[in-house]
Amino acid sequence: MIMLKAAYLAGVVTAHAAARLADGEVLPPLMGYEHLSGRSYLSEIGSDGTTTPEMTAREGLEGNEHGAVRGVLVVDGRIEFLPEVDFALLIDIVEYGPVRQTMQLLLPYRHARSPRGFALHELSVVNFDNIADADEAPILARIFDGVYSLPAHVELWDKHFEKT
Repeated sequence: MIMLKAAYLAGVVTAHAAARLADGEVLPPLMGYEHLSGRSYLSEIGSDGTTTPEMTAREGLEGNEHGAVRGVLVVDGRIEFLPEVDFALLIDIVEYGPVRQTMQLLLPYRHARSPRGFALHELSVVNFDNIADADEAPILARIFDGVYSLPAHVELWDKHFEKT
């Protein structure tokens, strides 16, 4: 079983994060998760006072603190990747189950305060575990189904995507 439902959820959470970044907002870690009932949730993760928000979020995803069947974490970060592209969303996807499946992706972007304005670049797979190579393409397609699930996100992606 491949993680298509988790991939769709990842697309929705990633699109939400991109919309906030396009508006110039500071993005806290975002966690999306779905229960067996099919009900999904989106949470902003703050600090618990002992660790950074990113560590709190990562621990929550790894430990499945919500008792979910699938989870997604989107964290904003800095990278040295392309000229004028110093930022990226790091996207962690987990399908909890008898065999845990994970995928980590990177979505570079140009910050909204850049002289050239906000831009999204190509999504790339960084790592995956317990997923066959042949399943990568359907998973990525399902991520974009999630990205394009709301008309506002379609418009945002189409307006700000720059092929690198």
